[in-house]
Amino acid sequence: MNLIDTIKDRSAVEEFLISEGHLYSTEDGKSVYDVNICDVGGRENALASRRGEVTMIVNVTGECGNSMQYPMLQVLQYDYKDQGFDVVCVPTNDYCEFGYGDFKDSRSTAEECHKFAYQHYRIRLPFTELVASRHNRDDEDFQEPHLLFHRLGVNNGEIRGNFEKFVVSRDGKKVARFTNGSLLPSNVESGWSTFDPQEALRRVRTAIELFLDEPYEA
Repeated sequence: MNLIDTIKDRSAVEEFLISEGHLYSTEDGKSVYDVNICDVGGRENALASRRGEVTMIVNVTGECGNSMQYPMLQVLQYDYKDQGFDVVCVPTNDYCEFGYGDFKDSRSTAEECHKFAYQHYRIRLPFTELVASRHNRDDEDFQEPHLLFHRLGVNNGEIRGNFEKFVVSRDGKKVARFTNGSLLPSNVESGWSTFDPQEALRRVRTAIELFLDEPYEA
């Protein structure tokens, strides 16, 4: 039984996600799928073909304390792919600024992030080009977050780090957002977070199932 089936009133699910700060409309009421972003191979409009699907967009990187979430993303993709769900990894190097050596190299380009994810976690998820997800005042090349992150609503609150999760509805106009390290028990053990990772995962799955259950007309 899907989590969504345990709540009779669909509006109650939406109200809960809204009250917890997860669910909102896109920044300008436009579709996320209209944003032009290249895939890791350089092909444009990597999101356009996903209109009509539910998509989780995640700002990823190479080696990082949060990169242990890669397998969790793959499991979600496996669990829901036959219903029209996918995960898109968007590499950034906006966080973990003080990395060096192999650690720094693993996030230097989109290709390096992609290679790291496969070599260490055997991840087979689509990756985009490397973009900025927040204001980078010290980097002349990336002064502003990519339009994708503006449309995802980063003005509602800046991304705290790698692996922020944005579940996007089929029409691309609604987003359910979840914090970057919420799925990791190690973040609770270290004192970084007090939120139960199992409850965080339950909420992520609830948002995915909510959007999958919505009617959609092309």
